[in-house]
Amino acid sequence: MRKRALSFVLAALMLAALAVPASAAEEKKAPSVTVTTLVEPAYEDAGSFSEGLAAVKKDGKWGYIDETGEAVIDFRYDYAGRFSEGLAFVMRQDYGLIVDKTGKETPLREKSAGGDMADHLVANPDLLGDPVFREGVVIADGRAFKADGQEIVPNEQELNALADKCDSLGKQGFKETFTDESGKEVTEYAYYYRCSGTCRDGLILVDLYGEHALVSLGSALMDKTGHIVKE
Repeated sequence: MRKRALSFVLAALMLAALAVPASAAEEKKAPSVTVTTLVEPAYEDAGSFSEGLAAVKKDGKWGYIDETGEAVIDFRYDYAGRFSEGLAFVMRQDYGLIVDKTGKETPLREKSAGGDMADHLVANPDLLGDPVFREGVVIADGRAFKADGQEIVPNEQELNALADKCDSLGKQGFKETFTDESGKEVTEYAYYYRCSGTCRDGLILVDLYGEHALVSLGSALMDKTGHIVKE
């Protein structure tokens, strides 16, 4: 009886000893991984999809692809924004443009600056923020544009009144006094404005800066015609 019991114990110990190395070997064995490249990388950079299109960069220029990966707008832009309301803000050299999903371009017609978008924006597109259309308006480089490319400029008299109010409150920098060629002392407004955010409920935020100020000294809301409706 003792021999039989001892034999049983020895057999159990032998089975346990054989099982340990096998399980240890299984734990140490790394799972095999197979990597298969389905599509070779074709673009230098890419944005996210918006309204079925994404901006991608190839050979230093931006264009747009659809969700199948097919290029639908040629690679010709130095900056390409996201699509919203069927339109996107793009730049070629220092020109600001609006492009639709067919690739049709509408040039921006700027009134306040008297020229085109500054060329430093091409080298530093982050300064643009994220210009997207909201309620038919896009805000880029501190200026507001409608879908037809026309700039929305704040009413000058109403903006001057806001500058006067800021100046009377002790927020200096909105006026400069100098002597003209005839020797007459002249006072002129010396400020600039920047639109910010996006159009909401038909209104656009305008920040007013003194000529030498680094922070906004006054703000107002203007409508799509450029009239100041609320300070």
